Amino acid sequence: MPDLRVPDLNIVLIAGRLVREPDIRSTPSKRTVAKFTLAHNRRYRAKDGGYKDETTYVNVVAWDSLADYIQRTIYKGRPVLVEGRLRQDEWDDPTTGQRRSRMEIVARSIKPLDWGSNSSSGQEEMSPNKNAVPSLNHYSNQERESSNLEAEVPIDDYIPPEDDIPF
Repeated sequence: MPDLRVPDLNIVLIAGRLVREPDIRSTPSKRTVAKFTLAHNRRYRAKDGGYKDETTYVNVVAWDSLADYIQRTIYKGRPVLVEGRLRQDEWDDPTTGQRRSRMEIVARSIKPLDWGSNSSSGQEEMSPNKNAVPSLNHYSNQERESSNLEAEVPIDDYIPPEDDIPF
């Protein structure tokens, strides 16, 4: 088998609502860190014809100026779009002595998504480099027409196609 090259690509893009208020702390070296949990809801049509909801909870961590931005503008229940990378967090559990791990997203940018409100057009978006505004347009496998997140309908109004049945 020929040498296969796999690109080093680790990009996560997820939208959801904050489950609780962000936990903001400072490290001994005076870096600000924000941790929060995001809930992503998916509605699908079940085999019996009814609709079912599936919720996925995702841990997110943000550092420095992005953590300061979260402290000022992000709160429990607010819908946000998070772009970042996956990271596996590992530690030794002091009660059991076993090695534990979990996946989390290290945020690169966060954008509030207040769907259905008039305030969405003037919302501030935070990313480390304002010239590198996260958008689906920056990913080559996406169509420009499908990247307008402001035009999407809220999850509550979404009706999936009939063939969207998980097996």
